[in-house]
Amino acid sequence: MNWYEEPDPHQKGSYVLVLYLPENQLIEIGKLGEYSFVKGIYAYVGSAFGPGGLAARIQHHLRPTNRPHWHIDYLSNIAKPEEVWLSESEIKRKHHWANILQELFASGSEFKGFGASDCRCES
Repeated sequence: MNWYEEPDPHQKGSYVLVLYLPENQLIEIGKLGEYSFVKGIYAYVGSAFGPGGLAARIQHHLRPTNRPHWHIDYLSNIAKPEEVWLSESEIKRKHHWANILQELFASGSEFKGFGASDCRCES
């Protein structure tokens, strides 16, 4: 089901995946262990500068997976995708966007070590 205009298959860029979790959940996140997620809206900021670009990465997040690859896969298997925001650009916006979202919406329920394995951004 495509509910957004799919980017060019080779276009690289940055994105924000907005998910809605309808109820509180205790979710096992691979080697990190269990995390308690409160019902609500979650935003995951990512980048897609490798093979397949934005189209492949976003489609990955929108499909449930039996073999989660990234931490977000565990949450996106349960939460409902609401929106995808993206920038088709070679400019790497991931850290800038993550910092803005953190400043605007930090709720005190951030998860140390969740995502952000390639940077020092808070999650």
